[in-house]
Amino acid sequence: MNIKLVIQYNGTRYQGWQRLGKEQAAVSIQGLLEQELGAILNENVMLTGSGRTDAGVHAYGQVANFKTRQTVDVTSLKVEVNKRLPKDIQVVSAEEVPAEFHSRYSAVSKQYEYHITIGDHEDVFARETSLFVKGSLDLKAMRRGAALLEGTHDFAGFASKMPDGRGTVKTLSKVEIASCGNAVVITYEGDGFLYNMVRIMTGTLLEIGKGERTPESISEVFKTKNRQKAGKTVEGKGLFLTKVVYLLQKN
Repeated sequence: MNIKLVIQYNGTRYQGWQRLGKEQAAVSIQGLLEQELGAILNENVMLTGSGRTDAGVHAYGQVANFKTRQTVDVTSLKVEVNKRLPKDIQVVSAEEVPAEFHSRYSAVSKQYEYHITIGDHEDVFARETSLFVKGSLDLKAMRRGAALLEGTHDFAGFASKMPDGRGTVKTLSKVEIASCGNAVVITYEGDGFLYNMVRIMTGTLLEIGKGERTPESISEVFKTKNRQKAGKTVEGKGLFLTKVVYLLQKN
């Protein structure tokens, strides 16, 4: 059986999605899930995630899959693993999928959100899941910058150093900025994302919102492909992986 899981987690206490070795299983989402699934099935479980999330990053809809020679009741498996997991990690759904399904390579797009709180003091309830920005932001200017990020571009200037040979041309179908009261949410949807790309784009948009750069400066980053021309890499705590889209699979 090839079993697909959709997972939610608050990443505050963890060093990210990726397994860090047996001795540190409890500090990564992947390691902890493999440990508990393995205990239930009495076999070694190797999860494949749709992508890594860094330390402190959260997920509404991370997707992972694993294969087993056993015949598994996926509904019972979901119930049992959720009993064993800490409350800041939960499996939302479990289902059998075709053998060729791969949580990373079968994905056609991903959606991320970055959560920001603005004002004169930090919201104590959102402090683990939202970046606090003191004062106000020029959302109109930020939206002009967001519009320039949409489309197909070489995002090398909006990424941390990439391994040689990895493609840096990506297509963003959506970059939207919504606000309600003192909360601002930036939504990114695209066919792929480079290392730290969302956090760097967010840092760039925030500098536009603070008046520290112009929306048009984004075009200069694309033109030069120079990471130094883009904004700072913001903290991971405001970032959520919200959805992974597959052609034939429902999330």
